[in-house]
Amino acid sequence: MIPRELNHNPDKHPAIVPLDLNSDDRRALVFFLFCLTDPRVQLEQAPFDHPSLRIVNGYENIGGTFVEQTIDLDHTGASGSKAPARTFPANN
Repeated sequence: MIPRELNHNPDKHPAIVPLDLNSDDRRALVFFLFCLTDPRVQLEQAPFDHPSLRIVNGYENIGGTFVEQTIDLDHTGASGSKAPARTFPANN
């Protein structure tokens, strides 16, 4: 387990704590979450298509000024993407 002082994330609510699940429980939780996901979400097909999006992904301290770090996502049409969207959590 990572010590709390090394795992500081200012965007994470302090009530979010590790669940300390064993491997079977983790596998069951991931399976359950996959069952809740509509397959059209992964291919960003209608009604889950979207316009281009700019997402704030934290801030960088540059000379004492905090600058937004962003990720730009291209738009998708109703037919969706050719490649599936990245999954979370990453397969590791």
